[in-house]
Amino acid sequence: MRWGRWLSWAVAGAALCAAAACVGQGTGEVKGQLHINWCSEDNPDYNPRPEYNMHPDFFVGEPIEDFNQQQPYNRLEIRVQPDSGFNGLSMPIGRGGGIDTFMVSIRDVRQVGLRVGQPIELTPIDINYMSPNPPPVRAGLLMQGTCPFSGANFLPADSDPATGTHSTITFTKFGSASMGATNLPADFRVDFGDELDATFDLDLVDYRYKLGLSPDGMPHASGHVTGNFAFELRRGAAGQTFP
Repeated sequence: MRWGRWLSWAVAGAALCAAAACVGQGTGEVKGQLHINWCSEDNPDYNPRPEYNMHPDFFVGEPIEDFNQQQPYNRLEIRVQPDSGFNGLSMPIGRGGGIDTFMVSIRDVRQVGLRVGQPIELTPIDINYMSPNPPPVRAGLLMQGTCPFSGANFLPADSDPATGTHSTITFTKFGSASMGATNLPADFRVDFGDELDATFDLDLVDYRYKLGLSPDGMPHASGHVTGNFAFELRRGAAGQTFP
C-alpha cells in the first residue's frame, strides 16, 4: 500500500514537473582539458581530469533588476552544474560537499542584447574595480566538487594577447532581444519565462596568479573548455553571486 501510494505521488510529481518546465531543466555541455594543482590533499601535482566533462543536468539563472531609473544596469547570473547539489552528496565521501559549477555573470543585459549572434570577448574583472570599461560578461569554472581542497579551483575565462589566451561567448537566444537588434530600451531585462541559448570557447586561468596573489608566484591551474547551454529561465532559489 505504501509503495503504491509513493509511486502514485512520484508519477504525479513527475507529470507536474514536466508540465511546469521545472527549475533546472535544460540542455548543454561543458568539456575540455584542465590542470589544477593541489586537487588532492596528498599530492600537490595531482591532475584530476585532464579530459574534463561535466555532463551538466542543472541550469538556472537569476535576473537582478537595477532600480536606477536614469541609467539602469540590469544583471543576470547563470549557473550550469552536473546536478542541483542540494543534497550535499554530489561527489563520493571524501571529495567534499561542493559541486562543480560553470558560472556566467552579466553585469549589463542590454549590452548583451545588442550583441545577440556576435561573439563577446571575456576577461576577469579588475579586482580593484578600476577598469574604465568593465566587461559586460564574465565566466568561469568553479571546481569545488572535483577539487575541493585546492586553492586554485576557481578558473575564470580570460582574453589576453600577452599570454595568447582568448575566450568568447555567443548568445543566440537572449530573452526578447533579436539577432541584429540596434535599439533596445534603457531598462531592457531578461526575465523569468525567457529563453537563453549560448555557445562558448574559453581559455581558463589561475585567478590568484592573475591577481598577483599566487603563494609562490607561479600559476597552479589552467584549462580550455568549450560547450553550450539552452534553457528557459524559471523562478527558483536565489542566484549565486559570481566570486
